[in-house]
Amino acid sequence: MRFDILKGKQATWPVTELADSWVAHGTSGGDFMEALQLATEEAARLLVDQWSFSIEEAFVFLSVACDVNVCQACRPSPFSAIARVRIPKIRACPLPFA
Repeated sequence: MRFDILKGKQATWPVTELADSWVAHGTSGGDFMEALQLATEEAARLLVDQWSFSIEEAFVFLSVACDVNVCQACRPSPFSAIARVRIPKIRACPLPFA
């Protein structure tokens, strides 16, 4: 595993790069729906900020091309629900933080 810090670039939560996708994350103190919403908003923000999507285009893209899931649920923990949204690497969004 390798961690990189990119000067001048920032997301609310860490962004994970996989071979075929980017993964945005969101956490909540126990509410799965809130964690899913936060992860979706983070993914939309990436699409808007890094690939020049409009906010409307971002949410349409998220609804047809991206996957969302809960990846962790722990108790007791201040971050008991962690969700992620997978953004596929395609021509429309090949590289963020360019």
